[in-house]
Amino acid sequence: IHAFDEFGKEFIKFARQFYPIDIYEKSLDEVTLTVVKPITEDNPTLEFWIWNNAGHKYKLKFETFREYLEAGIACKFCIGWQYFYVNTNGLDFSDPFVTEWLAPNYGDAKNETKSSLSTMKEFFPDEDWSKQEAEYQRLQSL
Repeated sequence: IHAFDEFGKEFIKFARQFYPIDIYEKSLDEVTLTVVKPITEDNPTLEFWIWNNAGHKYKLKFETFREYLEAGIACKFCIGWQYFYVNTNGLDFSDPFVTEWLAPNYGDAKNETKSSLSTMKEFFPDEDWSKQEAEYQRLQSL
């Protein structure tokens, strides 16, 4: 547990801008979910994030709900599918706030894409997962 010093207060301010868009019936505090930052005067575009309450948080590539849903459908909504759409330009790992409160690296995204890709191939063996495989390989190289 972090002391709510300057970074803690900054994180609370940051987190309050977001709203969950997928809520699970039996969710826990450590659940991974997708959150969205709505369009406002100060924020002209939607921001989607994959958010683990007790772990890493990554900005996603989506700009619209349609893009989000189409990508989910393409991935058969397998658990962790959002990690294939992490915006790798979305976080500055040299920023202490980012490394302390969001993610110090892409380690969780790498692990989650590996697990999700395995699930996709197991349950949907006849599907073409080449795009997801390419993204998995790209994340591994970071």
